[in-house]
Amino acid sequence: MRINFRLLISAVALLVLSNSSIFAQDNVGIGTTTPHPNAILDVSSVDKGMLIPRVNTLQRLAIANPPATTLPNDADGLIVYDTDLEQICYWNDDLINWTCMGLAGPTGPAGPTGPIGSAGGVGPVGPAGPAGAQGPAGPAGAAGAQGPVGPAGSNGPQGPVGPAGPAGAVGAQGPAGPAGPAGAQGPAGPAGSIGPAGPAGAAGPAGAPGPVGAQGPAGPAGPQGPAASLGITSVSLSSTATISSASFANVAGMTFSYVATSTQAFITFTASGYGFTNSMSFVQFNIQQNAATVAKTNTKIQSYDDVTGTITIWSCAASRLVTGLTVGTTYTVNVQALVGGIDGVYDAIVDPSLPGHHMTVTVQQ
Repeated sequence: MRINFRLLISAVALLVLSNSSIFAQDNVGIGTTTPHPNAILDVSSVDKGMLIPRVNTLQRLAIANPPATTLPNDADGLIVYDTDLEQICYWNDDLINWTCMGLAGPTGPAGPTGPIGSAGGVGPVGPAGPAGAQGPAGPAGAAGAQGPVGPAGSNGPQGPVGPAGPAGAVGAQGPAGPAGPAGAQGPAGPAGSIGPAGPAGAAGPAGAPGPVGAQGPAGPAGPQGPAASLGITSVSLSSTATISSASFANVAGMTFSYVATSTQAFITFTASGYGFTNSMSFVQFNIQQNAATVAKTNTKIQSYDDVTGTITIWSCAASRLVTGLTVGTTYTVNVQALVGGIDGVYDAIVDPSLPGHHMTVTVQQ
């Protein structure tokens, strides 16, 4: 890499020498007005780099076409930057080829080990390589103990109080206006005489209470009105259901009918139970109304276990708002189910006598 870098510097120097007729001095500075006297080109910058021609690999190879044997001898050391290889390449007349920095050829087979030669003299020490990137900062050390509080400084002397300014003059009081004359008081009128109090009248005698009237007969009770309807129809599984069919089949005891009192109804379905399986399996339910599916579920039972099989719990739910009903028409709701899986034995069981097991479908209008 050091040899290639020297070739790069030599090429830049040749570029400057080829235009030396422009300059009156024998060395050139870019970014400095005082180039080093031993340098033909002194490039100085802390925020910029130096750019050479940038070409892709096909463009670089085209520079050597026609063949290198027809190129001028002074093409030796021609430098470009290959954007495909992301490397600096230079032309080598001796090799009649491009040489790219860092691009190593394939490694040939190892030759036999030759005899150990005599130790040569110690060569000169090469220039120091560039400094490596600074490593990450280490963790912050613990905070040191707080030092004692220093003594309080003495109070400085108080400055003199400035003289009070003179009081402003009191303005003169204006003259009081003349008081108006008091009006004459009119004479008080004579007090009238108090008339005599009249005699109190005698209290009249209290009248005798009248007799209590007889209570009338109670009227007949009206007929009792019909009980209000909540508009809810429901059915729940009452005995154990074992679901083992691979295709949809009706679940026994999970069919009922209702008469529409509205043009729409809200249908809900919930179920939970356990499954036995030694394969990855699932259970599916279809909720039908008049043989048309209105809601469905798909529930995983158990992950794969092909050795002993396992028993695991499952649960599912579905709901649907059904519209377009005809008031007064009877509709039939039923539940279908199936089980499936990859391989092995699997089934789903709902036993209402066990905790957490149930299956219910409800229609609310």
